[in-house]
Amino acid sequence: MPLDSTGSGRGNHLGTELALSQSRVERAGLKAGTRAPLFTLPDLEGSTVSLDDYQGTDVLLLFSDPKCGPCQALAPNLVQLSAKNPQLQVLMVSRGDLQENRAKAHAGAFPFPVVLQDGWKLSKEYGMFATPIAFLIDKRGVIAKPVAVGPEQILGLIPEGQRTIIPRWKAIGQLAAAFVGGIFAVPLRAFAQGSCPSGQILCNGTCVNTATDPNNCGTCGKKCASQSCQAGVCAGCPSGQTVCNGTCVNTATDPNNCGKCGSACASGELCQAGVCAQGCPSGQILCNGTCVNTSTDPDNCGRCGSACAPGESCQNAVCVCSPTILSDGAPEVVNPGTVAFVASVATCGTGGSICFYFGIAANNLSGSVCKPVSSQTSPQSVWVPASGFSSQTTYYYQARLATTAGGASGTIQTFTTS
Repeated sequence: MPLDSTGSGRGNHLGTELALSQSRVERAGLKAGTRAPLFTLPDLEGSTVSLDDYQGTDVLLLFSDPKCGPCQALAPNLVQLSAKNPQLQVLMVSRGDLQENRAKAHAGAFPFPVVLQDGWKLSKEYGMFATPIAFLIDKRGVIAKPVAVGPEQILGLIPEGQRTIIPRWKAIGQLAAAFVGGIFAVPLRAFAQGSCPSGQILCNGTCVNTATDPNNCGTCGKKCASQSCQAGVCAGCPSGQTVCNGTCVNTATDPNNCGKCGSACASGELCQAGVCAQGCPSGQILCNGTCVNTSTDPDNCGRCGSACAPGESCQNAVCVCSPTILSDGAPEVVNPGTVAFVASVATCGTGGSICFYFGIAANNLSGSVCKPVSSQTSPQSVWVPASGFSSQTTYYYQARLATTAGGASGTIQTFTTS
C-alpha cells in the first residue's frame, strides 16, 4: 500500500516519495564479492596514486576527512597497523583542503599514501557517504568483507593477532602531542621514524628513499611494478600501464597480459578489468558478466556500475531526467465496485497529471480517472480511486503520465474484480 509523507498509511496519497532503500543508487556500501572500482587520484605531494598500483596486495582502503574526530582518533592505530603488517597496504582517501590534509599527515607521521577525492565522487562509486569507513580489498581486487563503519569495525577487518589497538586515552594524547609539536616545531616525524638517515623515511618499518625506491616511489606503498623510480616518479610507462617483456601494457585490458604479465586470454575472450571474459557485440562491453551498451544502459551509464537515479534515462552515456512511470501494479480493491489505481512516477521537477484509462476491451479504454502530480524532483507515489466496476469482471487498464517536460505511458494490463 502506498505510504503518505509520514510513512504511516494512505493519508495524503499525492506527492509522496519512494523509500530511500528503493533507490538504485547504492548508499549502504558495495557488497563483499564486488570488484573494487579502480581510480587514480592525486596524493599530497603532487604525484598520482592508482588502486591498481597495488595489484597482488591486500589493501585497506580507508575513507577519511581532516575534520572528522573519529578519523583522527583512528589514525594512530593505522600507523601501528601499517608498521606491523607489511603485507597489508593501507591507502587513505581523504577530502577537503590540500594543506590541511598535508598538515594532518605530517603531524601523524603517516607511513601510508593519502590521496584526495573531489567532494564525494569516489565515495559514490563505493556506495557510502560517510567517514571513517573502510573496505578490505584482496589481492584479486575484490572487496573481501562488508564495509566497516567507525574505528572499531575498521580495525575489526584485520585478524586480531595482526592489529595493535591504542586505547582511546592514548590516541587522544597522541593527537594532542601532534598539535603541540606543530606549534613548537617538535620533529614528531623524525621521532616516529627512529634513526632513518637523511633523505629517507619509515615505510612499513623500513627506512627507504622515496625518490628512488620502486616499491615506495614518491610516497610509502606506491609501487612501480617493472619500472624504475626517478625523483619520486615511476618512469618508463604512462600511468596505468606496466612493463611486460619490455613493452608497456595495460593489464586491465590487454588480452595477452590480462590481470598480470603473461596471463593470456583464450581465443574469442576479451580482457575486462583484468579478467578474461567472453567477447561482446560491437558497441557493448562486459559489466559484471553481462554485455551492456554504456551509452544507453541506465545501470551502467558511461561506464560499468555508474547507475542513473530513478526516473533518469541514459542518453549518449549521460544520465538525463525523463518523466517516467516507475511502477503501476494491480489496483487495490477498496469495496465492491470500487478500486484504487496505484503508481510510482518521476516528473523531473515538473508538474502535470497521471490518468488511468480502463475498459472491458484492450482497444476500448473508455473510462478514466486522473490526479495531479507535484513538481518535486524525487519519485512520488499516487493513489487514484475509481468506482462503478461490475463484480467478477476482467478489465483492461493503462497508466498515462503527462507533464510539462514530456509524458510516458505504461503497458496495458488486466485486473479482475471480486
